[in-house]
Amino acid sequence: MNIIDYKDYFIKATEYAAIACAQLRGCQDKNKADQAAVNGMRTTLMNAPIDARVAIGEGEIDEAPMLYIGEELGTHINSKNVLPIDIAVDPLECTKNCANNVPNAMTVMALSSRGNLFRAPDTYMNKLVVSSTYKDVVSIDFSIEENINNMITISGKTNNEIIAIVLDRPRNQYIVDQLNSLDVKVEMISDGDIAASLRVASKEADIYMGIGSAPEGVIGATAVKGLNGFFDGRLHFHSEEAKKRAMEMSGDLINKKININKLCSSDNSMFIATGVCDGWIPGVKINGDKAITSSLLIDVKNKEMTTITNSYLVGEVNEYISKGVK
Repeated sequence: MNIIDYKDYFIKATEYAAIACAQLRGCQDKNKADQAAVNGMRTTLMNAPIDARVAIGEGEIDEAPMLYIGEELGTHINSKNVLPIDIAVDPLECTKNCANNVPNAMTVMALSSRGNLFRAPDTYMNKLVVSSTYKDVVSIDFSIEENINNMITISGKTNNEIIAIVLDRPRNQYIVDQLNSLDVKVEMISDGDIAASLRVASKEADIYMGIGSAPEGVIGATAVKGLNGFFDGRLHFHSEEAKKRAMEMSGDLINKKININKLCSSDNSMFIATGVCDGWIPGVKINGDKAITSSLLIDVKNKEMTTITNSYLVGEVNEYISKGVK
């Protein structure tokens, strides 16, 4: 069974979630926007003829109502007639961006046949992403200077022509300092490391690096794999409890490099994202009761990226979601 055959169910889920939270753009309440996306995505998936399980997401079962690790979604759970699917999910990537109506908020998920997405608790991950141009000359095990020098050698660019994207967090300041010392052009982002991974894999920038969220790491790695790029990760823990849970779920990988083929170990995979606020993916356009969505589908097996535009009636979407919210 090919996972791409199930794409319509999951596109509907990201698009309904995007419409739900797009109505809250600029509301100044990121939790309210996030909850709207969760409601839209969960309701749509739990009513779809699928057998899906959250492999990595926003939290554990006791942290519901967020989509939690291990949650089962669909009307065909354990059915032999459908493909068992694992999901890495972020119902609303860049919650603050949506709440403030600034670019790159999106509803997003990565999907693979059961057992082929890396499973870990909601913790941090150190990430290194480059495009196919550099995939044979970099590693998260190398120093920052070695990676940059290797990229310069293979590309013929000068140091200040290399564009590095870094998530603006105190924990990543050491990366910024080293890049500045190497005269690399640094682009800081406040949020949105999935969009950053997409930009790098699409060769709009040269490298993305730094410590961000682990679920977004798995989602981003799946997209990058479908774009023939490179992704290395290593878990980074914010608490001993998270480290303990990671050991239970991921075993000895908690201290090791996790390459793209461990983060997403099957080509029978896909990545789906729908824009909420305008950015790398156009946001939802709402005019009266009509909503127009823009989505991105990456088919990992065929290394194809497709853009999708759909239109919906906002009232119908809201009514559908409200019936599924308990």
